[in-house]
Amino acid sequence: MLFILSIVTMQILRIGIVSNVGSIALFTPIIVTLAMTLHLNPVSFSMGVHVVALMCCGTYVQGDEWEPRDDAVEVEYQLLGNQGWEYIEIFNGVTRLLERDLHHELGLSSKRIRIRWGGARIFDRYRWATWRGTIDIKRGHVERYAPWGLDHPAKIVASEGPRRMRFDTDTFGDADGIEFWVNDVKRMDFAIHVEIPNFNGGTTIDWHVNGEMLETHKGSVSFEVGGIGLKLVVEQLTEQELPRDIRGHLQVALHPGLNGIYLRARQQDDHRVFTSPLFITRQ
Repeated sequence: MLFILSIVTMQILRIGIVSNVGSIALFTPIIVTLAMTLHLNPVSFSMGVHVVALMCCGTYVQGDEWEPRDDAVEVEYQLLGNQGWEYIEIFNGVTRLLERDLHHELGLSSKRIRIRWGGARIFDRYRWATWRGTIDIKRGHVERYAPWGLDHPAKIVASEGPRRMRFDTDTFGDADGIEFWVNDVKRMDFAIHVEIPNFNGGTTIDWHVNGEMLETHKGSVSFEVGGIGLKLVVEQLTEQELPRDIRGHLQVALHPGLNGIYLRARQQDDHRVFTSPLFITRQ
């Protein structure tokens, strides 16, 4: 069994795992923990999307294992995408070391809002969550809208008149949503009704979000549902062009024992990428 797990994990990790359906996104913490336990030097794997995530520390690259002389290391990373990157995280095991929200970095717009929902019910092949609901625009003016993150024609986002949207989608650890172009975020008022029939025997959510809430919470509010990252998010977006090529670095203080430093990131179309860890053992 251990041999099989080793082979599977080796096939998943290395140059950068890419996912737009949430399968790998859901299991990344488990995969990283398994890889750290097995001390694997994995091979490359991708899911067909032309994006790349790279991470290195001096001459060492993701998947390498070594014992440094110092108690801290300098980690460099680079992301190359076919669309702009909007969110980046770097972890050491389950501890987040870095968080970058590119919408905030470039400046939030007073005219763009996204409502998204996503996650999974459980860690299982039959893990999907079904989201059915409506979004009523109680106040403010929507100039136009566009579905976001839909990766299958069976997923539905539709208008039911000038002030109501309807949606019916499944998420497997990924996210779906709707982007709105509005006259003024501060004047907006949304009434969101959601039913998740296959979670906890049926879950119903009624959530009211307005522009004042977004301003108070720095442009983003969320409703945590449970499960494996099940949540609703209402957030402002930037109007600036998101970068397709991002480079950065950070100083990482190592804890005693094995450190597994890895990156995960999301493009503006919800395609996601993950790196294999840098396996660093501090004595």
